[in-house]
This record gives sequence, C-alpha cells and structure tokens, in this order.
Amino acid sequence: MKINVMKIGATINANNGSILTDEINVVTKMLSDCGHDVHYHTTRTRNMIPLPHATFHDLAEVTDTSFSEYDALLVFNGNANFYGGQEARGDLMAYTFINKSKCPVFYFLTDWLLPLQQLWPNVEKKQVQYK
Repeated sequence: MKINVMKIGATINANNGSILTDEINVVTKMLSDCGHDVHYHTTRTRNMIPLPHATFHDLAEVTDTSFSEYDALLVFNGNANFYGGQEARGDLMAYTFINKSKCPVFYFLTDWLLPLQQLWPNVEKKQVQYK
C-alpha cells in the first residue's frame, strides 16, 4: 500500500527528538518494515533531517494530483496554532490535504486534549482581532 502520514501542529523530522513526532518516526518505520510505500507531508525547515524510511514531501509544494496518489492517509492529531495572528500555513495546508484526499483518512487521537475540530471559528476570531 502507498500510505501518506501527516502530523498536525508539528514538523516531522528525524532529528526532532520530540514526543510530538517520535510517534511518527516509529509508525512510519513499522509500516516501511512491513513493506508499505510510506510517504509524509510536512513543512520543510532549514534544520530538517528527513526520515530515512519514508519519502518526504513539502506541504508548500502540494499539487492537485497529490490528493489522489495514496491508498490511505494517516493523520496524527496535534494543536494548530496561529502565533500572533499569523496564518499557520503548514497547518492549514494539512487540513486542506485531509479534506481533499481521495483515499480513506485514519485519524490517530494520540493526545486526548486535542480532538479533531473545526478550525474556522479560531481563524475567524484572529481575523477580527488582528484585521
């Protein structure tokens, strides 16, 4: 299977050493070891080290064909932040990817305090607050 993995609110990075993405590293390695073609979409950072067992894709380079290339999309929950009223482009692109995907989406609720929810009310508040 060709599987895409995403994390909301954090950059997937082999050098992160963070509980936010260590779970992604373990899951993608496990899927790869089982013979799956594993890909992941995340925001590229200057210190990023790609996962050795999965194919990296930059969220900023998503095209319309990206949404139909996979057999499954695994989404790990997280916190979408809008720091200082700035648009969290990576998080918004992740939500766009989830909404436009043509394959089944499996949402992993690893942090019970961050359920899948509608982002628009928070975006709307920031737009009014920061104009």
